[in-house]
Amino acid sequence: MIVDGAISLLRERESSTKEAIINILAENWPLTAKGLYFEIRSRKLFHVSYQAVHKTLNQLETEHVLERLGHDYRLNRHWIQHVKQFGSKLEQTYSGNGSTLKIVPGFTGTLNFKFTNYSHLCTSLVDLLRRKTLAGKEKPAVIGFFDHAFWPLEFAFRDFALLKNMVASVGEASAVIRKTSSFDSLIAHFYRLAGSRTVSIGVDHGLENDFIVQGNSIIEIRKSPETMKAMEHLYSQVSSLQDLLRVYAQNQYQAPYDFDVTIYQNKDLAKALKEKMARLSRPEEPAEPAE
Repeated sequence: MIVDGAISLLRERESSTKEAIINILAENWPLTAKGLYFEIRSRKLFHVSYQAVHKTLNQLETEHVLERLGHDYRLNRHWIQHVKQFGSKLEQTYSGNGSTLKIVPGFTGTLNFKFTNYSHLCTSLVDLLRRKTLAGKEKPAVIGFFDHAFWPLEFAFRDFALLKNMVASVGEASAVIRKTSSFDSLIAHFYRLAGSRTVSIGVDHGLENDFIVQGNSIIEIRKSPETMKAMEHLYSQVSSLQDLLRVYAQNQYQAPYDFDVTIYQNKDLAKALKEKMARLSRPEEPAEPAE
């Protein structure tokens, strides 16, 4: 159920009539005031009068937590959506160790972010590029130079949809990937399916860190030695989505990842990296990885 995450918190302390009503209606709806009163009594949560239940129902309806259809009550769908959005935002914030890529158009100087969740890093970068905030007045096309291709280990199909939307939004995306593991080949295949113009794999771009360019903005990603070691180990084990699921089931994706992300404006470097991409990009596609 949509509100399971929020309701699990409420169950820690079912000490109020409000919480009891919300818990019950999360599991069984719609119910009348009398039905809710008898349900609370049957669960022996605490002693409460029918008058108190009726008064609380009026309060929750006024607060738009509940909606009434005739004599029946159920949770307000707008309130459920609010709880869902709050939970999603909270999960993203904590999974990224509090790091979020909040950047205003026309930013100046250097912005620094730290990520300890690889999946959150991947989706945060794609969402930032999709919004084209970094492009300014320049063409929003995206180019990337990677050691290993970036892909969320806690993969959901909405992540692929986000990548596809990003490519459609910026108009053109290209990548050069140095490593040639089976997982890199699989990710490169996904990049192409999302609409990327060129994806070259097994090409030594000569860069120490990972770089992404949009407009005159540079995203530079540094990995700790422990992170690089963990990625080498994981990428050697994955050649299909089934392998990724196995890694997820064994919690191997929860390695001690540590990424430092620096975002800054540098017109000359952006131009040089775009020229490097033009030299290194290979339009021909290698064979698709085995299913």
